[in-house]
Amino acid sequence: MPPLTIPYLTGRIAVLADLHCDHYARQKIDAFSAHNLNRLIDWESLDALIIAGDLVDRWSRNWPTALQFLTQFMPAEKIYILPGNHDFYGQSLGDEPEMRAIVEVVGAHFLQMQELWHGATRLLACTLWTDFDLNGMQNYAMAAAANFMLDYRAITKAAPAWRLPQIDELSMPFWSQAYIEPADTLGLHHRHRAWLQAALASQHFAAADGQTVVITHHGPHRLTAGPITEFSPAFHSDLNQMIQQYQPEVWLFGHSHWRFRGSVGRTDIRNVSIGYPDERRPVGEHPLEEMCLIQSNPWRSDNS
Repeated sequence: MPPLTIPYLTGRIAVLADLHCDHYARQKIDAFSAHNLNRLIDWESLDALIIAGDLVDRWSRNWPTALQFLTQFMPAEKIYILPGNHDFYGQSLGDEPEMRAIVEVVGAHFLQMQELWHGATRLLACTLWTDFDLNGMQNYAMAAAANFMLDYRAITKAAPAWRLPQIDELSMPFWSQAYIEPADTLGLHHRHRAWLQAALASQHFAAADGQTVVITHHGPHRLTAGPITEFSPAFHSDLNQMIQQYQPEVWLFGHSHWRFRGSVGRTDIRNVSIGYPDERRPVGEHPLEEMCLIQSNPWRSDNS
């Protein structure tokens, strides 16, 4: 897929993950005002808003309302949506063509294995999923994830012949034989990872003037995973070798909701999750309004 160009005005972009807009709506609040982002971020100064997954549960029912909420802060043409695992809840893992259509009909942009150009910055976006190998015990981690991750009881391999659009997102119709398994998301991880590695290895369009930002939903390194447990491999992979080899300037992700930050060489890794309402926050988090902003330099060819 050819790169998308984000028009360059100020060079400022916000990347946020895990808005879980439907969870906030049930409490009659919204994700931005609950975290004071409606005031802490200068929305009018941004060239783009990128959502790095988990906008809602059940995309077909809740994305239209969530997109309407986002357009209160940004014009639709400046909004870019990357799906996370929760967006697929109550849906099929193969729904991405339909997801793209529902985003594009309002004038926004759908991202998956997509490169974006903004000034002298290339942004590489994919969901990534995980390889379950963070602790070096992949088979054990996959079995643990199958038991505790709702993904494997809430996402189907293919769309069922019928849907119940009004049921609660945690009360799925009975088609257990069609639920995804960890092997399915591992396969997607390998596909996304191969695309990402090829993109990182390719020549930058801005050559030596360029910087690279990676945006994924799932985590890429132990440094930003928080306390490591048997469940951590369902949220994070260890892509240390890839990061060391290609040294993107920034890697932004979500999924685990813990806003930790770390550096691998010159790569600044940041979790930009908003998280659930009233979620207990861990010690050592960084301010979200600082973590989520990136600044692109202009590229001389922008005005040529």
